[in-house]
Amino acid sequence: MTKVLLLCLSTWVFSLEISLIPPTGVPPPNSVLGHMVYDTTNNQLIQFGGMQTGGSYLNDLASFNLSQKRWSLISPYVSTVPDERAAGALFYHQKSQKLLLYGGRTRAGPAGDFWSYDLNENSWEKLDKNGDDPGARGYIVLTTYTRNGSTSFAIFGGLSSTGVDNSLYILDGESLFWSKKPNSGNSPQPQESSGIAYYKDKLYVWGGLSRFSTIIHDTALYEYDLAKEEWKKIEINGKKPGGRFEHFLCFVEDYLYVYLGVDFETGLTIFDIWKINLISLDTWIEVNFKDPSSTATGSGSLTFVSSVLWSFAGYSDTGINNSIISLEFSLETPIINLISPEMTGPTARMFHSLQTIQTNLWVFGGIDNDKNYLNEMWKFDILASDWSIMNPTGDIPSVRAKHASCAIADTLTIFGGENSSGYLSDMYEYTVLSNTWKTVLYGSDIKPVGRAGACMAIADSTIYIFGGLVVGGYSNELWQFNTIDNTFTLLDDGLSERVPKLAYSKCFMRNIDSNYYFYITTGEGEDEYPNSKIHRYDISGQEWLPVLDKGYGYFSLAQAAVVNIDNYIIVIGGEQWNFKAFDTIYMVDLDVNPPNHTLIGHLEEAIYATEVTYFQNSIYLFGGGDTLSSLVQNFIAKRFLFKTSIEKTDDLSWSCSNGTYGDNCDLCPEGYYSDTFGAETCKACPKGTYNKFSAARTLVSAILVNMTVMQKMKGLIYVIAALPAIFVL
Repeated sequence: MTKVLLLCLSTWVFSLEISLIPPTGVPPPNSVLGHMVYDTTNNQLIQFGGMQTGGSYLNDLASFNLSQKRWSLISPYVSTVPDERAAGALFYHQKSQKLLLYGGRTRAGPAGDFWSYDLNENSWEKLDKNGDDPGARGYIVLTTYTRNGSTSFAIFGGLSSTGVDNSLYILDGESLFWSKKPNSGNSPQPQESSGIAYYKDKLYVWGGLSRFSTIIHDTALYEYDLAKEEWKKIEINGKKPGGRFEHFLCFVEDYLYVYLGVDFETGLTIFDIWKINLISLDTWIEVNFKDPSSTATGSGSLTFVSSVLWSFAGYSDTGINNSIISLEFSLETPIINLISPEMTGPTARMFHSLQTIQTNLWVFGGIDNDKNYLNEMWKFDILASDWSIMNPTGDIPSVRAKHASCAIADTLTIFGGENSSGYLSDMYEYTVLSNTWKTVLYGSDIKPVGRAGACMAIADSTIYIFGGLVVGGYSNELWQFNTIDNTFTLLDDGLSERVPKLAYSKCFMRNIDSNYYFYITTGEGEDEYPNSKIHRYDISGQEWLPVLDKGYGYFSLAQAAVVNIDNYIIVIGGEQWNFKAFDTIYMVDLDVNPPNHTLIGHLEEAIYATEVTYFQNSIYLFGGGDTLSSLVQNFIAKRFLFKTSIEKTDDLSWSCSNGTYGDNCDLCPEGYYSDTFGAETCKACPKGTYNKFSAARTLVSAILVNMTVMQKMKGLIYVIAALPAIFVL
């Protein structure tokens, strides 16, 4: 959690808390056979690639800071990146602070390409292979070692396009020259997914999968003398670990450890650990270890630092996960510790929608890092801090991004957007109670043309839609949609130019003295000019009124996150000219003329094209565009969920959202609701109605039920028997 102490307008003193959900950040997707190294300079684990359920491959690059215990996405600054892959070889070159990637299994088969990633420049570079070319191969095993003052990297075996082999290649860490070592002596049979480790001028290989050999359960230990360039087979008498593949070998003091692996015959993960003393070579010893949370995983991404094994993702008892665990081998009884918990959730995306209904956040659509348009519906349970995908039924909307959205009661409404077919003008309603989408059939032929980047707000049963990108440029039209008869009315065609033509602006409604006003702020105009103005439209007077004009400057923002709380708007992040993004948090008091405009804090990094919602007294932000040193990285999205809260003081506080009450923003219980911000108490459901959800915001005829129960609320008996019931949501 980041706590920012602020002094605003010389009179407001308060504390702003900004925290990640979960605190460790969002890990890369669930996978197996990924690649992980330890970055000694920055004390972080770096994870690349892997294979997901169903056989799809990844090329995500992420870091896990071991000091902060936090995940971060690593975004390359250039578009040239390796293909998605698993089961390759990834090394960390400490001197140059570069990653070295070789081979692996891709969708097209084994790969033989060689790459470096510069952690300082944030860029991939494809390298030529000097020396003996290892060729295309996957399911490689690897180790890093320092010998005679020089760092080298070794790869062994693997599955190539011609089959399994038992070649040993050494990559010199200084010259990046590949050398194929002589295969003399009693060498291991051709195999893949074995284990390899370095100890005192020798490499040791144990286990592995030999698909085409008659000896598929080879449990002998093999030693390669780097000075003599010769293999030696070591047979150990007595009890020994069962044959396996996709395991891990490491050394602690004079002991070689075998960690987990996959059983040849069953294909299941073997959850055991063995060790052998390489001085005496007398017998294998099974190691007792503790796994209090049952978090051990097999076939994951592994790396070894001092005496600690770090493992990301892999197979667990419940399937493929994406947690991080550690295991301290130097302890008499090693203990597996959960460092970063498993987390499912939406992939990184931008130009999606985010709304709050009940105690849940709802994320729909957007565009991901592969430039795919999406139509998934995800739910984040705020109380349980858990994501789930909804798999709704009904009229599923086409994939889209840059759509407008709003929510009331149990219904989420989306309009327009864009996908590969162009701009859209359709509207859909999603009902959370039934997990169902429904096409909104318009009541007349009068409707807005297709558009993307419009904004939407709702008051009572009326939706207002402003601006957006249309064929021909930017729009400043204001449309009204009546949800009773599903008809559109054009309130302002924009020809008077009382308000600029804008896309990606944010809008909201305010009720002032029983009159509704429609506000717009931020956004992008023609030539990508960022908007610094705030305008409002008087619904009853049907005219635009300027509220604030800061001129071009630091408040000129497009694709910012904006939320309205009482008489304030909070403006978070944004970008200018599609070039520079911001980490700023501004607060604007709309009840002051001209409105006070105050910088109240900073995020840890710049963000744009994120989405925002408000619940209890906290702002939630999800996704958005990634940046590098505040520079916009086009079509590279974030996956993080942030929560921003303010600690109440006598000087300033944010009112609790509707659906809650009291100073602590407690949830309205079943049978009650609150339809205003800052409610002191919740309202009881009227006679003949019942609400079975907490945090209800309004009365809506949602579903029909038959009930033969009696509800006692507020001292009154409500009898509901075989009657339609109005649910409060």
